[in-house]
Amino acid sequence: YITEKLYLPLVHGLVPIVWGGSNYKDFLPPGSFIDARKYHPKDLAHLLMELKNDPVQYGRYHVWRKFWKAKLRGSMCELCHKLHKNIKPKHYQDIETFRKKNGRCIRPAKGMFKGGNWPKYIGMDHSVL
Repeated sequence: YITEKLYLPLVHGLVPIVWGGSNYKDFLPPGSFIDARKYHPKDLAHLLMELKNDPVQYGRYHVWRKFWKAKLRGSMCELCHKLHKNIKPKHYQDIETFRKKNGRCIRPAKGMFKGGNWPKYIGMDHSVL
């Protein structure tokens, strides 16, 4: 499920940090985002600190801007596009069964939510930003 909120950071010159079930490579320019699902919270915090302190490494997330420009279409444009697109409606009686059949449930990284992991990273003495 993708909304315009995914694109807002790109429009404003930022790097989105995503966590979800979508294949973001299908929606965002290559190398333009950080997929938090690929990192343990501690590793993600370290990556963000490295990016904060290393403009060259951070700049790699913006190379795509040499070739593309991030723009948002207005909601009326989106409505018009959807109204003129021939899409067959879908209906699911039981969304839980549908998700299980299609393997769309996302499991957190191993050990991520086990007792005591998050407080170590949330209660740090300094911000990760």
